[in-house]
Amino acid sequence: MPSNKQYKEQAEKLAAELDVEITTDGLNNEQLGDLVSDLKAKARDAELDTQADDAPEAEAPAEKRPPFSVASGKSITSRRGILAPGDEIKADDLAGGKDALDAFVKSGHVVKA
Repeated sequence: MPSNKQYKEQAEKLAAELDVEITTDGLNNEQLGDLVSDLKAKARDAELDTQADDAPEAEAPAEKRPPFSVASGKSITSRRGILAPGDEIKADDLAGGKDALDAFVKSGHVVKA
């Protein structure tokens, strides 16, 4: 079984090759052995070419925004209660209907998608 010094040297060498920061202070022989084993496995894994390496990066799904929403930094009291920034708002939510919604868009309290 290698000594602690040998394990530390191996671990530091592998960590440098993998560009990984490690700390060996306070580790006993068994823990150092486990660390070296893990670093060796990581090095082998880095050498393998897998399907995941060639997979196209997934694009985040486009966030579907409602037709009208409350503007950032604003809130509106409606029939459904207080609507916060980003909440969907409809003409039915307002006592004035479509005219009130258009007025809020004009004043900047509501934004169109």
